Amino acid sequence: MKRGTDLMEYVLIIAFVFVTLSTYLRFKDIELRYARLARSVALQNVRVPEDTSD
Repeated sequence: MKRGTDLMEYVLIIAFVFVTLSTYLRFKDIELRYARLARSVALQNVRVPEDTSD
């Protein structure tokens, strides 16, 4: 019975590491997409200052 318990523990640890890594990579991708979107919106809404030097 001890070997079955050890096997379950190893499987759960591997599954936990996989889920954690997968979630981390997914959130990094979403963060990169938001950064690109923010840059795009900022560049679309650029206002050039008027020349007021007299």
